[in-house]
Amino acid sequence: MQTIAETRYYLSRAEKRLTLKERERIVMTLAIDPLAGDLIVRFLAMAEEETMTKKAFEGIMSGLHDALAMARGDKKAGKVTRVSVRAADVKAARKQVGLTRDEFASAFGLSAATLRKWENGERHPTGAARALLTIIAREPDAVLRAIRK
Repeated sequence: MQTIAETRYYLSRAEKRLTLKERERIVMTLAIDPLAGDLIVRFLAMAEEETMTKKAFEGIMSGLHDALAMARGDKKAGKVTRVSVRAADVKAARKQVGLTRDEFASAFGLSAATLRKWENGERHPTGAARALLTIIAREPDAVLRAIRK
């Protein structure tokens, strides 16, 4: 279960520039890859075409104050969304392409130990690795064509 906190500052900007569906996709993106938040902040800044002016700095500080208030339990400081993200089935993805653990690790630049830990549930892939595993699971033939060229 991931918790996504949207500060008042972010919500005030996002509600003006993004549709509800786009905002929901951002929440799901953050749930899958929490580090994507940096990209979203840059996107909104580009959409506003702001440089680091005093106004931009004050907005960032306002967002940070809201984030701290939310961490202290102030429910008025923003919106919290809890998203359940299904774990990647690494073993099923690997078996779909018909590779052994060592072959799969080698083909996709992973260590065999990391792959074993993912398959045994000791660790979970995130970010680009999770995205790649989703592609492998959905389009195994395309992946096989790509890695065999």
